[in-house]
Amino acid sequence: MKPAHQTQAHKRHEHDDKHRVGVSDFVLLSDLTESAVVDNLKLRFEHDEIYTSIVDVLVAVNPYRPLPIYSESVIKQYRGSQIYDFPPHM
Repeated sequence: MKPAHQTQAHKRHEHDDKHRVGVSDFVLLSDLTESAVVDNLKLRFEHDEIYTSIVDVLVAVNPYRPLPIYSESVIKQYRGSQIYDFPPHM
């Protein structure tokens, strides 16, 4: 049986994934090819999802414009969390 905090984190991650495009971690790609990686990055970039990971490595794509992803509420959400509690972010 999983501890309660893992179950809650998993539920948050599932909830976040329903509102995301592409995959937030390249290991979730069914076909791990250069083309699949580039297509996923492009799709996420087009939807302002500039961070993607592969296990514990973060891949960032420069959006060349400000995005509202560093608000105080986002910072509080990620502070003290585990790497897979939320989608990739710096």
